[in-house]
Amino acid sequence: MSWSKPTTDTTEEALLELLTRLDSVREEFGWGAPAWLVEIVLPADGGGGIGEADGTGPALCILPPGLHPLVALDGFVAPPEWGGIGVVCEGATRDLATGRRNEGDRARVIHLVARDGTTVNGLRQRGQPLHVTVGSGVEGDIPAALRRALGLPAASGGVRC
Repeated sequence: MSWSKPTTDTTEEALLELLTRLDSVREEFGWGAPAWLVEIVLPADGGGGIGEADGTGPALCILPPGLHPLVALDGFVAPPEWGGIGVVCEGATRDLATGRRNEGDRARVIHLVARDGTTVNGLRQRGQPLHVTVGSGVEGDIPAALRRALGLPAASGGVRC
């Protein structure tokens, strides 16, 4: 998949476009791929559009298999030139009533946070469409770690997502 420079007007629109692209690429990899850390580069003028300086796309760091994103993010501080940071990862879902893992039911989550606090999140359960949330309504350890890496206020909801 090629990464053309998005033609969006706002950071939120640019993050939504990136989220959709990341989900599409991850679908091509299939289920069971290691987690990704995503470096988000925004234009210096603060306008919309996400990509490398040459417009080729975000930088991805593929974590070693089995390494939880929280371990990789522990104490990490994003360099000031990063416009944001994100994580793409998957795992077993849990029954909210009992807390038991549903081993056969996998879910992928994508969390993207811009340095200005703009946040978009995606959730895809295996065989289901992508569900997108805009804003900081998704709480948990990973969204909090991403916010801390950018120097933004973060309170963990105690949910490991």
